[in-house]
Amino acid sequence: IDGAVDMASTLNVTGAITSSAGATITTADNSKQLILKSTDADANVGPVLELKRDSSSPADNDYLGYARFVGENDASEETVFAQAFVIANDVSDGTEDATFEIDSMCGGNQTQRLNLNPTETVFNDGSVDLDFRVETDANTHGLFVDAGSDLVSIGQSDLRAKLSIGKAKSGSSAESSNLLSLEPTGTFAIGDTANITFHKGSTTNARISGYYGDDNIAYGELVFSTRRYTTDSLDEGFRLDNRGNFLVGKTALGSATQGFGVYSTGSVEATSGSSTSLYLNRTGNG
Repeated sequence: IDGAVDMASTLNVTGAITSSAGATITTADNSKQLILKSTDADANVGPVLELKRDSSSPADNDYLGYARFVGENDASEETVFAQAFVIANDVSDGTEDATFEIDSMCGGNQTQRLNLNPTETVFNDGSVDLDFRVETDANTHGLFVDAGSDLVSIGQSDLRAKLSIGKAKSGSSAESSNLLSLEPTGTFAIGDTANITFHKGSTTNARISGYYGDDNIAYGELVFSTRRYTTDSLDEGFRLDNRGNFLVGKTALGSATQGFGVYSTGSVEATSGSSTSLYLNRTGNG
């Protein structure tokens, strides 16, 4: 057949259809315009939709295909409201890379929503004011990133700091909530720690350390360390040990060790290398 063919009824084709030009399928209702149907009974994938760019000279950053969702705005202008496409970033045999991107219209502009490139997965790579929110089974803000304020929250919609963590109460009575857990994995050894560190660049200025026992002894200690102005080193300031003792300048009990201790037994001890170990001063006449 050479030329246009008008079909007023169903066209049944038992072989393959090969076309060298574009095709348009038009209906006057909301019925399905195209169905890919496989009647194969095995467990393999089917049906298959393949978008193939069969280039004789493939090159890096070739666009491989677009899927566009097109409609009209209220000015009767054809508008791409959303699109998805793939870029072949690297076509070298054995090191092929690709990018998959999803865009949508926001405020009259085509905006990148999701970018899966060879080195990272990025939401909102266009840096526009689009919040990111993940729901759990019971929480609408399991993870929430407020793009306008550059703040992040976990478990709540209120953002009061760079990172906010919250949990909704289930009633009016007092509750204990675990909002943050620091736990190393593997075999525990005496002296293992989980740390919260405070940095300026690559320098650690302060640290809060939680000490663990080993796999056979369950105990814990909290140690607070700061970088000293006089020594420019990170040194322990004080600790709450595994017996409930508060120690300043010393890591163990005993009057032979220089430092200050408030013990869980109720006693207070101050030991100094100088002649005076404790000053009690009163100012004023009252």
